[in-house]
Amino acid sequence: MPVLVLILPPSPPPSELRFVKLGNIVINEKGFFVEAGAWLGEHASTSLFFEKSLGWTGLLVEPNTDNFEKLKSLNRKAYHINACLSTHTFPVVLTLNAASDMSRTIENMEDKQWVQERNFDQKPFYEVPCFPLYSIMLAINRTSIDYFGLDVEGNELQILKTIPFDDLDIKIMTTECLEMHGRGKERADALKLFLESKGYRCHGIIEENPQHSCFAEDIVFIREDLVTKKYNCDLITNPFESNDTVHIT
Repeated sequence: MPVLVLILPPSPPPSELRFVKLGNIVINEKGFFVEAGAWLGEHASTSLFFEKSLGWTGLLVEPNTDNFEKLKSLNRKAYHINACLSTHTFPVVLTLNAASDMSRTIENMEDKQWVQERNFDQKPFYEVPCFPLYSIMLAINRTSIDYFGLDVEGNELQILKTIPFDDLDIKIMTTECLEMHGRGKERADALKLFLESKGYRCHGIIEENPQHSCFAEDIVFIREDLVTKKYNCDLITNPFESNDTVHIT
């Protein structure tokens, strides 16, 4: 038997290295993160860097039951919940399309079309509880989030609209946008407009690849009172640069 077939390849990177850039602008070591769409909790995690390198703790939200079981086995220093974030200000039970890496709840015709376009309609479907982010935070006696990573395959804006920003203090967030052209560009602009109305400023995108030919990009938003520099952010052309410092207390 050739020796090569017995050798396992190296494990994937322990965290999403693109998000290390966010750590360059944060100065404290006692923060709290929320990662919605935590997936497997390690590879592609947007929060693991903060936990491992800065000593933060947090909350991991993952609706896919299979993914959640793997997530639990990592013993992350965070609360875990096998649920999704509600797109309403009240709890609901929705059907989840359980594609392993792109699970999405099915609530309307647009969601059904999204599933069909990706041939995910052959994947399992099951019901999953969904809670407003604010309700989950109150349940763990927290009203402040230093970093909020939102990756829910297209429902980002609806979830953000449920958040009472006057009652829930969120300092830095990244929101995934599946495309930066066509309908994706419209969604990105809508995200930017909404969050600007809540006192946040776009600080560019964390690129999926250097050419910006994005299948999915993460847009960085920072509460404007926390930074000293203002940015004229064009979502298509401005990569995120960690050339400012966010003071988190």
